[in-house]
Amino acid sequence: MAESVVDFAYGRQYARTGLSLRDRYLATIAALAAQCAQTGPQLRINIMAGRKAGLSQKEIAEVIWQMALYGGLPAAINALNMALSVFAEETPKSDDAINS
Repeated sequence: MAESVVDFAYGRQYARTGLSLRDRYLATIAALAAQCAQTGPQLRINIMAGRKAGLSQKEIAEVIWQMALYGGLPAAINALNMALSVFAEETPKSDDAINS
């Protein structure tokens, strides 16, 4: 089952034309952030993948904050905490810190 899910999501959906990989990760992070209580592990993985696809820490934080309107403050706060956890594991980049 896991192989089928990965093949469908990442082999077929993420390979479609119309959106860049970077934009697909931004949309995925937004959707997962709005339902963060149920999707913490998936959110973590997609934040890390989004960073590799070129999303900045600020962009990720902003899209999560935007989801507070749709998923509620608790979901946004949990998602932001997840993002901060991922960012803390990264090699620091002075031009990318969301706290600056």
